[in-house]
Amino acid sequence: MADLAPDIVVCCGRTFDRNTYSQCTIDGSDLWDIESEPQAVVPPPPDPSKEPVVPSPRTTLDPTGSRATLRLVTCGSTLDLDAGQSLPVGRDDDYPTADIFRSRTNVSRYHAIIRFDGQRLLVTDTQSSNGTFVNDKKIPPDTEYEVRPGQKLRLAADVDIDIRWES
Repeated sequence: MADLAPDIVVCCGRTFDRNTYSQCTIDGSDLWDIESEPQAVVPPPPDPSKEPVVPSPRTTLDPTGSRATLRLVTCGSTLDLDAGQSLPVGRDDDYPTADIFRSRTNVSRYHAIIRFDGQRLLVTDTQSSNGTFVNDKKIPPDTEYEVRPGQKLRLAADVDIDIRWES
């Protein structure tokens, strides 16, 4: 019998390495909330070719078929993210968000990176001092984390980012 490494967990019948994934790809559970337990047998992952393809409700297409822009509102400012675009968030003068967060000293100079891939919003905390939170849970640093419709994104203790999902 082989024990799982401390960062390996099983969720929804699949094995995940929390150094690679912080959310279950099946149900979105936070993998850092799952206790790692020794497993006698780890079931093999299902064959992806046999899994049903379900269209994602997060796809953001405008009527012409082009990918829409995702809108973020924070600190009285609006930021638009196009598909494939990443936005570094922080107070550093080289960041496009520096003016927005300059007076928010609890936001780090290099706080996070927000990326919109056209269907999903992904956030990575870049070892900020006060953390990045999804639904009031601190996400691990240097791990890309998916923020889904209906979830709340926050920097530090009190800097909310309102996500305007297009339907």
